[in-house]
Amino acid sequence: MEKSKFVNTDAEMEVLGAIFIDNVVMKDIIDILKPEDFYNTAHGIIYSAMCRLYIAGTPIDTTTIVHELGESVSEVGGITYISQLVSSSISASNVLVHCSIVKYKARRRMLYSALNQCLLDVKNTDTKNDELIERLENQFKSIEAYETKRDGKLEETAEKYLMLLEQRCKNQGVTGGYATGLKLIDKFSGGFQKQDLIILAARPSMGKSAVALNMAANMTLDNDLKVAVFQLEMNQLSTFERIIANKAAVPMDRLKKGELLDEEWGEVVYKTNSLQSSGLNIYDDVYSLRDIRSECKRLKLKNGLDVVFVDYLQLIENGSDIESRNENVSKISRGLKLLAKELDITVVALSQLSRAPEARNNHRPHLSDLRDSGSIEQDADMVMFLYRDEYYNGDSEDAGLIEFIIAKHRNGETGTIKARWQGKYQRVVA
Repeated sequence: MEKSKFVNTDAEMEVLGAIFIDNVVMKDIIDILKPEDFYNTAHGIIYSAMCRLYIAGTPIDTTTIVHELGESVSEVGGITYISQLVSSSISASNVLVHCSIVKYKARRRMLYSALNQCLLDVKNTDTKNDELIERLENQFKSIEAYETKRDGKLEETAEKYLMLLEQRCKNQGVTGGYATGLKLIDKFSGGFQKQDLIILAARPSMGKSAVALNMAANMTLDNDLKVAVFQLEMNQLSTFERIIANKAAVPMDRLKKGELLDEEWGEVVYKTNSLQSSGLNIYDDVYSLRDIRSECKRLKLKNGLDVVFVDYLQLIENGSDIESRNENVSKISRGLKLLAKELDITVVALSQLSRAPEARNNHRPHLSDLRDSGSIEQDADMVMFLYRDEYYNGDSEDAGLIEFIIAKHRNGETGTIKARWQGKYQRVVA
């Protein structure tokens, strides 16, 4: 490799010389530069000693550095080379510029190393393509974050909070995250927040897939969001038809039979064209957590991504037949939460419930009913149960209603909201 593209020895010497001239500059660079950022090993050793002295409150000069290095002083060229560094810079005023050069070159070397290792793996191993791609993506993510780690200070956070509070006041509580289009839910919950894992859980036939598709369609068609739906139960065509029934207000049974009025045909075509050009992506052939992560990263990079729906959590493959079902589900729920944080998106995962509600007089679900793993509740920022009383009680006073039971809400209230359930359209009106 051409060394000048990856190393700037003069910049490294300027940084160290500047520290000798004015120890105060250490407060500006100690959180920026690491000893391993220096290509020259001796420079890294000397800088590490400088950091230790600064943290201890000891002045940094030739004598203290030699004392701090002890026997290892010979590894850096002895007192002769240290004296050369002291005289290598005449001013500390440009130290941040020189720091940025050293950091840039270090990051360049990391990129070269990652790509070179991947090339060697492609040539010399039988590692699967998907594994190599995921490994490279993770390395790139690590390199990308290398220069942007937070220092714990609150200036940026304080500014973001005031902007968030202003939005809440203007939008009656729904901000920062994304409105689902179900107004009662949005007002109560404050909308779905970025980096949150939201669990939408119910017993079979409660309508959780329909509710999820309601939200997904509203978000992309009404709010112009980028949404991905990973459908592990239905195929893409069936999923699309459910959304059409909802948005075009044509009963599902008439769509199935092909019995449409002329005006309904027009509405179906219009909604079909709208969905075709929207930011909605529906996948029916992605089954593993690794593949879901890879596809989400690809979408985020290519077109942007705001919200992900997974239907449903217990069907996701984790690539291990050895671990127990609970361990597998725990890893999947944790993986989905980490995906939300890493890509700064909302992940909504549908979940089955155990049979426990069936055995109770009051069939409304509890947090303990989450199937296969208690870690689902732990990882989730919000747990929302669905319940339709008419499913169990034919003469229910709540016929035609669906209950949204918010049983956990890390950043808000818990409680129950009732909405109108229009089964023939696969639609919720709230």
